[in-house]
This record gives sequence, structure tokens and C-alpha cells, in this order.
Amino acid sequence: MKNYYDINIGEISVVVKKNETSEFVFKCENRSNDGFVFVTGGKGIFEGRKEKIGLQKNSLLIISKGENYTISALDDDFEYITTAFDIIPINAFNTIGLPIFMDINPHRYLVNQFEWMLKIWNERSALYVLKTKIQLEQIIIDLFNINSKSRDYLSDENRLLPAIDYINRFYDRDISSKELAGICKLSVSHFRRVFKEKMNLTPLKYRETVRIYWAKKLLISDLFTVSEIALKLGYYDVYHFSKDFKKYTNMSPKEYIRNYRTNH
Repeated sequence: MKNYYDINIGEISVVVKKNETSEFVFKCENRSNDGFVFVTGGKGIFEGRKEKIGLQKNSLLIISKGENYTISALDDDFEYITTAFDIIPINAFNTIGLPIFMDINPHRYLVNQFEWMLKIWNERSALYVLKTKIQLEQIIIDLFNINSKSRDYLSDENRLLPAIDYINRFYDRDISSKELAGICKLSVSHFRRVFKEKMNLTPLKYRETVRIYWAKKLLISDLFTVSEIALKLGYYDVYHFSKDFKKYTNMSPKEYIRNYRTNH
């Protein structure tokens, strides 16, 4: 079967190496970006919504936006490289089948890639952001290839990919669950159930999260009015756009722009 999905790296917020003591505890609620936490030394504990995982050198956490978790150090030598970046589509790590934890100790070239990515970011040489994105993309491709070889790809998950791709490309159009189910060659009831199970969202709510993502990007670009953005995103009028935007962000579009300008 042809795979219809793809992913894109957006804005990179941080790539940094940290050293912590045994007293270190980091609690994150509703993580604002996707990212990696790659352990380079010492021992720690990761506690997520459903799992508790021991961390040691060459442990890799693959954490999606919106996750709630805690990371604690178990000794004074806990060291790790952490990254934060935007990735499209939403829930992309889950979409391509990556687990929340991987031990990459057997894959030394991947270990070196994380260190090289950190070096690129810290040197701030010409085109360093672009180079870091390329490095991130290569890491994700390698992780996907490693994981695909280690287990069978979930058939239901794979069959959702044409719908996910369709939403990401045509989020500005009216889309029905019936239409998406037909693209995936699934019954409507089965499609809705599997989509909610794999994506933690209904198909139409997923479409809204994609539209709100692009709404934020367009608002801070200063290239379009709020009315123009509403039209670009496929809303009937600026009123419906503003109502939906506030529902997802707790701010009106104009409040979002003011808040962004104040903090950047």
C-alpha cells in the first residue's frame, strides 16, 4: 500500500544540553511543542500519563505537543540534550508510529547525530536553523526506519494516513467523515472509531486544530487582516473564525496578536 503521509519541521525553539543533580524534578503540563529528550549520561525516571520508564545513557524520549509528564534525576550526573520544535501534522510522531521511548544504544550513528545537531545549533553559523532542521528531519527518518523494522506497522493506523494527508492539504474546505472514510476505504463508524483511538481527536476536531495552527502562523505574519485569514482558512465569515479561534486558544485573534507582540 502506498503511504500518503509526510511531515514538516516548523519553528525550532531550543536545542540545548543540560546537566542536573539528583534533586532535579521537571514537571510539564500540556507541553507546548514536540521534541526529543536524549539522555547522554546518568540515570533518571520518566513518568507519563500511562507509563513509568527508567532512563540511562542513550535513552530517547519522543514527546508530542500536549503531553503531561515528569522527568526526575536519580543521580548527580544526569545529563541530556533536549529539543523543542513545531511539527506538522499534529500528532505526527504518533501518526508515523514512533513510540514515546526508544533505546538507541545499538545505533551509534544516531547518537552522533544528536551531538552533531547540538553543535550546529550552538555554533550559530550561516544557515544554522536550516541545517538544524535538516538534521532533525534525518533523525526522524532514521527513527522511523529503525522502528518500522522492529515491529509490524499497525494496519488500521496505516489506513488512516490518506485521510490525515487530505485534511492537512484541504483543511480550508468542508470535509465530512463520510468523505474521509471513503478515501480510506473504511466504513464511517469504523473510521471514526479508529481515528479517535489513534489521534485522540475526532476527524473534524483534528481539522480544526490544523486550521487553528495555520491561523496562528498567519496572524503573527502581519501580512493579512483577520478577515483575509478567515477567508483563507475556509470560514464562512470573520465572526465564525473568531469564535472558533477563541474556543481553542481562549483569546480572540486580535488578543492573540497583541499577546504575541508583547512577548516577542
